[in-house]
Amino acid sequence: MSKVNDSHVFRLTTSEVIVYTNVILYAMAYQLNRPLEVYLSEIVGNNTDTDHSYTYANLQSWFSLLQTIGALICGMFLDRLGYKYGCVLIFISSACSYYILSISTSIFLLYLSKIPTILQHGYLASQKVICDTVPEGSDRVVALGRLVVSYQIGLTLGPYAGSKISSYWIDRASGYYFVGKVAALISIFQVLLSLLLPNKIIEKKENCITSTQSQQSEIVNTKDTIYEKVYSIFKLVGIQLCTKIISGTANSITATTFPLILKDHFNLNEVESGIIYTAISFTNAISNLFLLSPLIKCFGNDYNFAISSSLQFIAICSLLQCFCFTLPSAPTLFGFLGLSIIYTIFQYLLATSITTDSTRRVKPSSTGLLLSIEHSLFALARVFAPQVAVFLLKSYGPSSPSFIVSCIYLIVLVIFTFFTNYFLNNGIISKNINPSETKDM
Repeated sequence: MSKVNDSHVFRLTTSEVIVYTNVILYAMAYQLNRPLEVYLSEIVGNNTDTDHSYTYANLQSWFSLLQTIGALICGMFLDRLGYKYGCVLIFISSACSYYILSISTSIFLLYLSKIPTILQHGYLASQKVICDTVPEGSDRVVALGRLVVSYQIGLTLGPYAGSKISSYWIDRASGYYFVGKVAALISIFQVLLSLLLPNKIIEKKENCITSTQSQQSEIVNTKDTIYEKVYSIFKLVGIQLCTKIISGTANSITATTFPLILKDHFNLNEVESGIIYTAISFTNAISNLFLLSPLIKCFGNDYNFAISSSLQFIAICSLLQCFCFTLPSAPTLFGFLGLSIIYTIFQYLLATSITTDSTRRVKPSSTGLLLSIEHSLFALARVFAPQVAVFLLKSYGPSSPSFIVSCIYLIVLVIFTFFTNYFLNNGIISKNINPSETKDM
């Protein structure tokens, strides 16, 4: 097997450096506030310990609804006008959101702070660049993996920094508001950094793909209308998008209950929660840096197999989390966190495999639209899931969300396996990768 092009692995263009830097800062600014929002929801809402969970869940649903609408807008904007002006708009929106958050002294302002996030899709824009400039196969897996690592670095730095900075204020709310202003300044810096990017994206290199794949890709033509492109995308990668939205519902349940379990079940404060978020993000960054490529190679560069295996591992991890809460307190926390780390490792493997498999099937001129549909469906899954998550947590205890998540992933596994085998056997889709593309990673 040939090795990945050394220039791609070790030599980065100026644009790539800016992209990865922006992803780090984007994730860091977002995660500065993420662990604190559950505490801020309690303060500005003046809620009881029981009700603040629902305030937080409603806020996350509102955010997801806006993201669902905004993802489609940003995707079409990136396809038509280019990455440079897309990023400028995205990071201006982020700065506005964080500034309003920094002055949110009421529930109304807290909800208002989420409105600019309708255009806050920095990770989508970064994926667009990778998919347009890096050929499909192991090169793209490595590039997307590097993007995930960059994102995880930001996730690692953000929670701890945010909780630590806020802890220096005697008045907790003042600390939270200051963190919001810091995030706004980071976003303004990203706007300036984005102005250094070229507006036009280099066309994707010609790839070694099978004739069937070529025919499939031709279905999405640059002259098609937006409705024809959307129809063609769903025709080509409908099962991947279906997997994305259903698994996204499960991930939203997990993401909503995780900080609430840390706060209410394990009685951790914001600094301790921030440290845990940082530790998990750091572990994920290392895992994606060193394990993502070997895992894909272990699956024989077969994305369908990688997706189904990830679904199985996530289902098992979620089921095991149910049993953590039957143990004494200390083992429960460590077991819960350990399984959460394994869960997120395979969650990123699942997301990367879906994105790699789906983007190779469409034309570069439609990758922005495809990615926006992915992000929109993922956000749509999080509109109602937070309320379901809090209901399960309050009604049936901390083990119930994990059990439901495990069941959801098992259902997704059955659906994905059945339809993938059906499509393969009937020649509707082709095998994932041409053997001539297989490379050592």
